[in-house]
Amino acid sequence: MDPAKKQGCPQKVQEITHRLLNWYDKNARTLPWRYDHHEAGNPYHTWLSEVMLQQTTVITVIDYFHRFIAKWPTLKDLASASEEGVLTNWQGLGYYSRARNLLKCARYVQNELGGSFPKDLPILLKLPGVGPYTAAAISSIAFQQKHVPVDGNIIRVMSRLYGLKTPLPDLKGDIENLVKSYSNNSKPGNFAQGLMDFGATLCRPKKPSCDSCPLQNQCIAYAENTQHLIPFRKPKPQKPTRFGRAFLIYDKNGLLLLQKRPEKGLLANMMEVPSTLWSTDSDEVERSFFDISADGKFTRLDQTVKHTFTHFHLELDVYHGGVNDFKPRCATTKWVAPNALNTHPLPTLMKKVIRAGGFS
Repeated sequence: MDPAKKQGCPQKVQEITHRLLNWYDKNARTLPWRYDHHEAGNPYHTWLSEVMLQQTTVITVIDYFHRFIAKWPTLKDLASASEEGVLTNWQGLGYYSRARNLLKCARYVQNELGGSFPKDLPILLKLPGVGPYTAAAISSIAFQQKHVPVDGNIIRVMSRLYGLKTPLPDLKGDIENLVKSYSNNSKPGNFAQGLMDFGATLCRPKKPSCDSCPLQNQCIAYAENTQHLIPFRKPKPQKPTRFGRAFLIYDKNGLLLLQKRPEKGLLANMMEVPSTLWSTDSDEVERSFFDISADGKFTRLDQTVKHTFTHFHLELDVYHGGVNDFKPRCATTKWVAPNALNTHPLPTLMKKVIRAGGFS
């Protein structure tokens, strides 16, 4: 990035700031975690929504936000919740480490900080699950501190306005330097939310609405007709596929066996049906299959359950069988009635497996 772009031309910064704030005044999205956009936000609502919005769309988060606020209206209420309760209500949002960190953060703020979120960035960054983006969002939106959070929308808007050709993920560092020029405005919360809304509704990833864009004459990508290409991305490596086998084990009363996953790692502390290792090595899968299947006779279902995680694809063959004397290999198991499954924190993958066996 050349020095002028890196610092942001003062005249361009002033013009973009003025136009964006005017646009936001007229076009701000109505969202349940936002107050009147002339006022600062509620720190608890801002934090909760921003954690939920990580890797998740706004339309999906709205329902979950309402659900959490109805169940835990205040930070104090959430801090007193059980991890199982939070995970159960988080089902379907994915990235479950966010839910565990959410509870850790609520307890830390309540017990160590007197129940009040800090407004200063360095202290916010020390909170569990709060990274640079979330800290800047809370600081600017809830406390009107002069910071600009950098998310996907803001990266896209700024890279187009300045015609930046650096591909992601390297581009993010350039944008973080660039937005410092925009932090010294009188309405940091409105500016941050205005950029988010602008990127979500006008400067979209595909088919941006350039003809109705109030920043059109400031946009280098539009002038160069590269708005459909920017931001550039490096090719992503292909995800490997792992394989495994899952077991729907039910007793003579029709109860289904669930077990709790380990405290650390993927889907930590979530509930699951017993399964083999998930591996790209078919021999490993086969060995762990015989280790489980020795306890009973199981029939393979025709359907293979497929699921995609951040770093790999997974394909599970599903087996089912009734047993009279199954001895679980871990202490954290329970027999659950089919109509009570939704009261347990089951990840989407396990819901797919259970549906495949006709238990949902």
